[in-house]
Amino acid sequence: MENNRDILRMELSEINTYVRQHFQQFLTWYSFFLTINYTVLGWFTSLLLTNALKTSKPIIFIALFF
Repeated sequence: MENNRDILRMELSEINTYVRQHFQQFLTWYSFFLTINYTVLGWFTSLLLTNALKTSKPIIFIALFF
């Protein structure tokens, strides 16, 4: 009976480790792409404010898409 509990504890520990690593990977990629998106949106906005960009379509597209 004690052996079954040890096996169950090991299995639950492995599942916990897997889920934690998977969630950490998800947050890492989410943070990376969110940073890239905000950087590009800020860049397009600065171009629009300095009149280097004649249309606001890229900003509207990025804002609606993300």
